[in-house]
Amino acid sequence: MEPVQFPEVNKTYGADQKEYLPLPGFFNKADPARAFTTKWKLSPEELAEVQRTGHVWLTIMTYGRPLQPILFQTVDPFELGRQEEKAASQTRAEMLGHDAAQADTRRVVSNVIDLRPEEGPPPAPQA
Repeated sequence: MEPVQFPEVNKTYGADQKEYLPLPGFFNKADPARAFTTKWKLSPEELAEVQRTGHVWLTIMTYGRPLQPILFQTVDPFELGRQEEKAASQTRAEMLGHDAAQADTRRVVSNVIDLRPEEGPPPAPQA
């Protein structure tokens, strides 16, 4: 399996460490659990093995510390935000005109999955 880039990536662990593969992901600072979400691509051989067995193995290095909660999923966790963004953008385009809707799209996404950058919320749309 290989880690994969995706649009919401805002942090990459191990980028400057030759002994590790870089691990891109979305670090959600607004989440009390401080979740870090990654995306993985299976090789054709790995995919065939999962199809054959229906199993995936996970090994976590705990170094004697308590095990942290994990979540495996097959559904894109950002898809709901994208669907909400698209619906809001279409509604705004109908009500305000195309340019105003595009300017406000980022605010919709930040309300759904809190993708705001550290420097603050997006600028207000221009009238």
